Amino acid sequence: MAAAMISERPDIQLAINYARTGRAGATALFALDARLSEIVRRNNDPLVGQMRLTWWRDAIEALDRVPPPAEPVLRALAEHVLPSGTQGSALAEITTGWEALLEEPFGDEAIMRHGVRGATLFRALAAVTEAHDKAIADAGHGWALADLASHLGDPVMAGRAAALARPHLQAAFTQRWSRSGRMIGALALMARQDLDESRPAVRIGRLMWHRLTGR
Repeated sequence: MAAAMISERPDIQLAINYARTGRAGATALFALDARLSEIVRRNNDPLVGQMRLTWWRDAIEALDRVPPPAEPVLRALAEHVLPSGTQGSALAEITTGWEALLEEPFGDEAIMRHGVRGATLFRALAAVTEAHDKAIADAGHGWALADLASHLGDPVMAGRAAALARPHLQAAFTQRWSRSGRMIGALALMARQDLDESRPAVRIGRLMWHRLTGR
C-alpha cells in the first residue's frame, strides 16, 4: 500500500531505485509525505486540515512510546524507519512544513517554513540509506520548495517559492555526493531541473552523470 501511494511520482520512484540500502524505509517516508500532502490538497477548511495534521503529528510522536496502530503508513515507519535511529518526535516535524500551507495570509515566511518538510524528510532518508553527506538539509529544503513551486496555482507565489528554493539546491551541489547519498542527490538534481525546465534528453544525461560521479 505504501508503494502505491507514491506510484504517481516517477521522480521519487527513480530516486528510490538509486538507493543501495533502505529502500523500504525511503518508500515509507515518501508514503507519509504523500498522505500529509493529500490532507492539505483535499481540504477546503483550514481548521479541519489543521486538526488532521495534528492527529498525524501526535500519532508519529507516539511511535517513540507505543506500538503503531493499525495504520499502514505508521506501521511502515515503525518497521523500516525508526530502527535506523530517527525518532518519531523528530519525524513529526514534517507536519510543520505542511501546516505552513494552511496559514492566512500565505507569504514568504510560510513558504520558508514549508522547507522544514523537506529538511526533516531528507534527514530521515539519510538515516535509512546510511548517507552522511553535509548537504542533506539544504537538499531537502530546496527540494520541498521546488516541489511546492510546481503545485502552487498562484504564479507569483510559485515564483517566490522557486526563488527561495534555488540557493538551497545550489548549496546541495557544492559537494560530491557519496554513493549512499546519491538517492538524495538525485532528488535535489531533479528538483533543480524542474526549476530550470531542462529538456528530457539533458535531464536523463545529467542524472546518469550524477549516478556515476555524485556531481
